Amino acid sequence: FTPATGLFLQLHQRLLDIKQLTLEHLIDQHSSKANIFRDALTALPLGVLPTRSSNAITAVTCDKLNAPEVVNALRVDHGIEVAPNGGDLRQRIFRVSHMGEHHAQDLEALIEALEHITGRNQAMPDPILEGQQ
Repeated sequence: FTPATGLFLQLHQRLLDIKQLTLEHLIDQHSSKANIFRDALTALPLGVLPTRSSNAITAVTCDKLNAPEVVNALRVDHGIEVAPNGGDLRQRIFRVSHMGEHHAQDLEALIEALEHITGRNQAMPDPILEGQQ
């Protein structure tokens, strides 16, 4: 038996980080990221399941969109990875993590990508410019 030494070293470093930053700070950080993301979703044709979600992850519902297509568009067109769902809700749900090294710019990029995919951020044609072509 050979232990996965690298994993133990990573775990040790993460525990040192938690001790330095404090567990309360990390919990507040995850909560803040989750709330910012969920607040931004209210302007989009997407929902959140359940109504009292964990701060670690958000299950995003796509009632009028195909969830695997949204996941693929995020990956291919925007370089953003989210987790597809499985089972009976595969076509309706994908998941977004709020843990780890995510920054404000990452959340902004995700929201902008979802706006683009859902059609909320498509530029309206300019009739003046169209007439000049």
